[in-house]
Amino acid sequence: MDENGILKTALEIAMERSRRTNVPEAELEGQEYYEKGKELAGKYLKSGKFDMSGEFEKFKGEKKKKAMEGFEFVLLYNLAPPASASSLKDLRKVLEGLVLSKKNKKEAAAVCGELEQVFSEYLEQRGNIMNQLKKKYQSKMDQARKAMEKQAGMRLKMDVERLPEFQKDWSGIMREMNAEFDSLLAGYKGKLKSLPAA
Repeated sequence: MDENGILKTALEIAMERSRRTNVPEAELEGQEYYEKGKELAGKYLKSGKFDMSGEFEKFKGEKKKKAMEGFEFVLLYNLAPPASASSLKDLRKVLEGLVLSKKNKKEAAAVCGELEQVFSEYLEQRGNIMNQLKKKYQSKMDQARKAMEKQAGMRLKMDVERLPEFQKDWSGIMREMNAEFDSLLAGYKGKLKSLPAA
C-alpha cells in the first residue's frame, strides 16, 4: 500500500525496488513470467485436463519464452528415479508435458521415449536387487527366528526388510544406484533442455 492507501501488485512493488537498486525492469518482468510458467507447470501436473496451447497463448514474445522456461524447469525438476510402478505413471505425465512444451515434438518424444525405457529398466533393476538382498538375509533371519521360537515356545513372524543390517545395505545400494542414475538422467535433462520451446 502506498502513502495514499492504494494497494499495489507484487510486480509494482518489485519495479519500485528495482528502480532504487538499479535492477532492470525487463529482468523483473522476465522473472514474473518465469514464475507464472512454474505455476502453470504445477497446474498441469495436478490437473487431469490442461490446455497448454491455450494457457501459453496468453503470452507473447519474451514473456512466453520466460513462462516456458519456468514451466520446463518444474517438469525437469520432477524427473527423478521412480520409487515404484505407480510413480512411473506420474513420470509419464512429466514426460508428456515436456513433449508438449517443445517445438520439435518428434525429437522430444524420441528423447522422452528413451528416458521412459531407462525409468522402466531402473525399476526392474531395483526390484531384482531388492529380491537378491532379501534372499541373502532371509536364510540368516530364518535361522535366528527358529532359535528364538525354540526359546519362546511359540511361532514368531519376522520381516527381513525391518532388519537393521538389511536396511543399511539397501540404503547403501540405493545411494550408489541413484548416483549412477542421476548422472545418466542429467544427460537426458540436458538433451531436453537444449530442444527449442514451442
